[in-house]
Amino acid sequence: MHERSDEKAPTAYVVTERLEGGSLRDMLDRGRRLSYSQALQLGLDLCHGLAEAHRQGQVHGEVTPSKIVFGADGRARLVDLGLAAPMHSALWSLDGGPENHMVLYTAPEVAEGKPATSLSDIYGLGLVLVEALTGTVPFSTDSAAATLRARIGRLLPVTADLGPLAQVLEHAARPTVDER
Repeated sequence: MHERSDEKAPTAYVVTERLEGGSLRDMLDRGRRLSYSQALQLGLDLCHGLAEAHRQGQVHGEVTPSKIVFGADGRARLVDLGLAAPMHSALWSLDGGPENHMVLYTAPEVAEGKPATSLSDIYGLGLVLVEALTGTVPFSTDSAAATLRARIGRLLPVTADLGPLAQVLEHAARPTVDER
């Protein structure tokens, strides 16, 4: 935060490393899917980052493939921490609500109007990893409202496409917060 001498509002800056590897969204949009071992490594990297953020009382609020960016070393970084949740909340208050692409990874409790928590981040990460393996987001429909309704109270459909990660992903995407 840069405090100004002219008594105007301070200017905030975000400085990060140069992330040259593109986003997970870029990869998925090109039709690329992750292997089980790649999805496991990605999940572990992101779980470590989320665990540290959650220890510091931060909730991301919008874990999506576009927020997962790769560095030159090939490792994943979760970007927009601290920025995503307030912006996401503001978009929910717009007339007509959010667009469908904005709710694809939203946890059921958030769909019911409760605030996002660390466990909401885990739910979102679970759905991101399912998409990275299968190419589809569970419970997605053609409208935001229908997508949100479709996941309330419903267990993640477990298929052979999830391979050895099926049990972990099903657990991460449980509809009941206390079961995640």
